[in-house]
Amino acid sequence: MINPADIIFTNRCPLCGEVINLSERECPSCREKIPQSGVRKFGKYKCAYAFPYSGEYRKAVLEYKFHGVHSLSRPLAAYMKTAVECRLADSCFDVVTYVPMYREHRFGFNHSRTLAKRLARQLALPCEKLLEKTRKTKKQHSLSIDDRRYNVRGAFCAVSGLAGRNVLLVDDIVTTGYTLAECIRTLKAAGAGRICCVALCSVTQK
Repeated sequence: MINPADIIFTNRCPLCGEVINLSERECPSCREKIPQSGVRKFGKYKCAYAFPYSGEYRKAVLEYKFHGVHSLSRPLAAYMKTAVECRLADSCFDVVTYVPMYREHRFGFNHSRTLAKRLARQLALPCEKLLEKTRKTKKQHSLSIDDRRYNVRGAFCAVSGLAGRNVLLVDDIVTTGYTLAECIRTLKAAGAGRICCVALCSVTQK
């Protein structure tokens, strides 16, 4: 039986763009191929991620990040929620935050912030801006591996009053992890308790 809502409102698979029912998250073909979430470690800190940064998953995040397909934030955040539940199940969080942009109020759209808000709602947690980017940095992907660490060193400051709060830090794509590591260092220096990270995609480490 055809659901009238499926005619009025079009829902598409976030991974391939095929039209699907409103009750579905992705099409059956993509559902069969979805890989298990993964986890990376930066020292003693964990970063769960939903997808490898390749294939249709890379295409989906680029559509969201660079082509203005903001409607993808809801289903993509749901995949991140699954990664948190599978890979960070031993952790409890008080707040969700995100990697900030420099003067992000001028841009109006921070991809990580939007994902963090969606994810926080799905996890029934508050989402707060706990970090501020204090200076403009070069694009990490344009730099050598060695230069990326120094590019973000000292680029963030944290709000006061963290006082032992356990934080889930959100980013969209993780490559070397230097940006997340610097954000973690800044949060810990401000008094945060346990910190874990979650990203939508992670570049495969060789």
